[in-house]
Amino acid sequence: MFSWSRSSGSSAPSYPGSRKSTTQAPAPSPQPFVSSRYTRNDHLQSYLNHPTLKPSTRRVSRDDSTYDTIFQTRSGHALILRVHMPMQSSGSLPPPPGMSLVGIIATHPWIDTKMRVIGYDPIKSGQSWASSNLLLGNVVDSVVKHIQLN
Repeated sequence: MFSWSRSSGSSAPSYPGSRKSTTQAPAPSPQPFVSSRYTRNDHLQSYLNHPTLKPSTRRVSRDDSTYDTIFQTRSGHALILRVHMPMQSSGSLPPPPGMSLVGIIATHPWIDTKMRVIGYDPIKSGQSWASSNLLLGNVVDSVVKHIQLN
């Protein structure tokens, strides 16, 4: 069995690969840590109980990750916004919700060619999602209203 041995006259164990240095390397500057003050459940409850969205929102996955919200545009077309709220890994930024239009092909500055909502700043990245301090219900409502009116 291997063990570190103490050298004679030394009270601390010595490490064979240690380097003796009179100067210390500067400590790395800390990265700003952003975390959301809301849990995933807070986000889901705000969405599922939102007064405007609740009547037109249904779960479409076996778990609690994906929902469809149906809304009508000014021109009378019914659209479906699919909202995916991924699970959060411990120790990481909460992933932003994914949103896409289902069953149509549309052009809009916020929508890419795969019908994903990419133009709404608070859901562009985990960092922007966490720092936005918005609840999912308000975010979905904002996206729906914007698409309805534009």
